[in-house]
Amino acid sequence: LKYDGEDVVISKVYHFQIKYGNMKIQCIPTKDGYVCDEKPLKDAVKKIARIAGYHPPANDILESIESRLQLLKSKDEKKMKVHEYFAQTYPEAWSEVQQKGIWYLIGKSEKYHLGDEDVKLLALIAFKMLFTTKKKRIGILVLGDAGSGKSHAIESIVSMIPEGYYYNVEDITPKSIIYLGKKGSDYLRWKLLYLQEITNLSALKLLSMLMTSGEGGSITVVDGEPVEIHLDYSPSIITSVVNLEEADSSQKTQILSRFISVAIIREKKDVDTISGKIYDNLNRNDGEFIYDDKTKLALLAWMTYTPKFAYIPEDIYNKLKSAIPFSRTIALRIIDYAGFTLQILAMLLNKDTVDKETLELFKKHL
Repeated sequence: LKYDGEDVVISKVYHFQIKYGNMKIQCIPTKDGYVCDEKPLKDAVKKIARIAGYHPPANDILESIESRLQLLKSKDEKKMKVHEYFAQTYPEAWSEVQQKGIWYLIGKSEKYHLGDEDVKLLALIAFKMLFTTKKKRIGILVLGDAGSGKSHAIESIVSMIPEGYYYNVEDITPKSIIYLGKKGSDYLRWKLLYLQEITNLSALKLLSMLMTSGEGGSITVVDGEPVEIHLDYSPSIITSVVNLEEADSSQKTQILSRFISVAIIREKKDVDTISGKIYDNLNRNDGEFIYDDKTKLALLAWMTYTPKFAYIPEDIYNKLKSAIPFSRTIALRIIDYAGFTLQILAMLLNKDTVDKETLELFKKHL
């Protein structure tokens, strides 16, 4: 299996032999590539090339083998939607996922982290942004005291995302953002950026501008030189710690108004509950956040199955607007982002229209 955005590509994998004279090497597929008599394919080919006096060279032999394998695979390769593949492969699990929706995924996360449904919902919202018709993004910012479990709550969901659909980044700089931009204008289309900590204010400001620009470019200055970043798909970001001490109040407002913020405030009963789960995690042999392929596929299937857009009726929009405290500086942006978040939440609930149930869930958790 190979995931490609909303699709899964299914192709056969082959065992084969390499023969030269009396030598016969068996090659078998593994997760990390082919292994030939307990050695990587490249090493096995080099061995044969040496015996053959490098006629043909090792690279030519390797290219020949790989092109043959690619030709064989392409003949019976097929592509289908992730949710269709999941429904076909795990019909009982898919029935349960359809019945429970996001609560199926949040339930799975409780194996490692209890509570903090608001943080988990926001992590799911951050990932769902990649599977909507809208190209703009809103950052997710989780606040809390040091050691309050911010990262643990986020990772209980982010670790459920299949490999290749997110970056787990410890810190980021303007140069590294430019590097991501140079990887291609659509490189971040299917990738969530989980930033464990941002200490560079310039990087945070640049990211906050790129998120809301949607499709388009941004010019920034690095080492005194102007650099252009062009992205067809803006980054979707969730981060747990932001150091804004060096920023003045206007900069803070500009940056933070592009993030949805949620604060973790621990009560004694929360600590007792979560510490019980920490005890369970300490006694696991497999480490923290080890989700099986079925669970990861279930998350991706739900993201691709649920609607890509949700209409927000005027009466729901007016109720939302009236509940938001007025601020002359960022009132319109807050209304816009709250409405967008409400739409994504509706999509996660498998609705194409925002209804009262969606609004109540939004009010309760966000």
